Amino acid sequence: MKPQAATYPVKDVAKMLGIGTNKLFRRLREAKVLNKENIPYQSYISRGLFSVYHGTWNHPVTGTHHYAKTQITDQGINWLQQLINQEQTQ
Repeated sequence: MKPQAATYPVKDVAKMLGIGTNKLFRRLREAKVLNKENIPYQSYISRGLFSVYHGTWNHPVTGTHHYAKTQITDQGINWLQQLINQEQTQ
């Protein structure tokens, strides 16, 4: 069995990279890495750059709600750093 890679929330990775969370989300959407709901496309998940955590929460009036949260792997952090460096040199 393959060990599970460490994953980090986007806001933590944005801090590590010295970029704002909203700016990082916007850049990834513009680069067609994330869809409009900020969920990575399957090809990026398959490459091991991102993972998606699915969860539920219960609202006292409207009931159960489902959500998906994008997480970035160690490999994804390295890839993003290279992407940002390339953008800065252009």
